[in-house]
Order: sequence, then structure tokens, then C-alpha cells
Amino acid sequence: MKVLSVAAIGALLTGPAAQAQDSAWFDAIEGMSASEMGTVMLEGQEHGAIVRIEDRTQDMTPPGFRDYTLLERPERVGDACTRISWYVTLNTMDGGVSTHSARPFRQVALSREDPCEFADFATLAEEVSTDEAVAMLQLAADFEALDRPISCRDETDSGLCRSDNYTRMNVGYLKLNRIAHLDEGGYRLWMGQPFTQLEVPAEEDAPIVIHRRIPAPF
Repeated sequence: MKVLSVAAIGALLTGPAAQAQDSAWFDAIEGMSASEMGTVMLEGQEHGAIVRIEDRTQDMTPPGFRDYTLLERPERVGDACTRISWYVTLNTMDGGVSTHSARPFRQVALSREDPCEFADFATLAEEVSTDEAVAMLQLAADFEALDRPISCRDETDSGLCRSDNYTRMNVGYLKLNRIAHLDEGGYRLWMGQPFTQLEVPAEEDAPIVIHRRIPAPF
């Protein structure tokens, strides 16, 4: 199958209306593999094999732009899996298509038995190492039985903080989405929906602070 370059796809996008451009764009990529689409979208970028592409274009995406997530093939590192996820925005205006931006993010998952392709990955802030991420993923996986005090605050009507056991059980069900450092040491974890945030201090006897909140509107 022929791999189309950005210039080649751009030549297909000649309609003046955004709807026509979208139609031409879908016609251009029809039948292309994820790897071939990755070659087009990440032209000029050093990257691994792209195995999956997710269309993130929403109503809030500006007209003439399309948003995608491109996932590289994951690699196993002991009990963990690592991969790079690209957030890509394409500009389909001016009678052509080009990559407006392409940002890579590191992701890590725990997966002792299942293939990495089926693991739940967490995105890492730039300063977080793979070993740190594995430790926080393990903490999240063991949260219900964790021998550490907790503090809970809930701004929604979910009842998350009704009891210590209830809080631990429900947080233990949540998927860990993102990991970052706290300024004062320790880690900030973003888990599940609706927007449950954990602050894990570096001191092991300090309570883990759980905060469930309503997200600010755009």
C-alpha cells in the first residue's frame, strides 16, 4: 500500500468549505494502516511504530483543525509496559493539510500477565521516572488494602467520603490517568471520573489527601 506524504494528502484537500475538506481528508486516509497514517502525521519527527490512532476532534476543536492521539507500540520492562503517546493537531485549512503541532508524552502501565497492548496506561509528567510511575501504579492497585491514613474531600454528590472503608474501596476501582510530582515532594495522581485527585506525600506516615471536584468549565 502506498504511503501518502503530507503534500500528497494536501493536494486532495481543495474544497473551500470545511465540510468538503473533512470529506476529502477521510477519503485520503481510507484504507491506510495506523503505521502509514503515523508516517504522514509525524513527518519529520523521530518516532516508533504507530499501532493505534484515536480521533479526539470535538465540538470545541477550532474549525479547520483535527485532533488525534497516536500510540506507539508498547515495550515491556519487567512487570511494567512503557510507550509514547503523541497528541497531534492537523491544520486542514488553506486548501491543504499540515501538522500544526505534535507533542509526545511518556506513558507507563502495570501488566504482569496480560500483553502490554491491553494494559491501562498512565501519562507521566516530564519529571517523573518510570520507576516512580511503577511505584504509584502499584500504590493505586493496592489502595483498598493500603496501610496508610487518608483524608477525603468531596465537592460532588458522589458520597465518596462517607466512610474510610468506602473511600478506599471506591478509589481502588479508579483508573490512574496521570502522575506528576508535588512541589513539596511526593506525587499528585489524577484518577478516574469525575476528576478524583490524590496527593501522596513523600513521608510514608503522612495521610494521602483525596479530593474529588467538579471540573471548571471551559
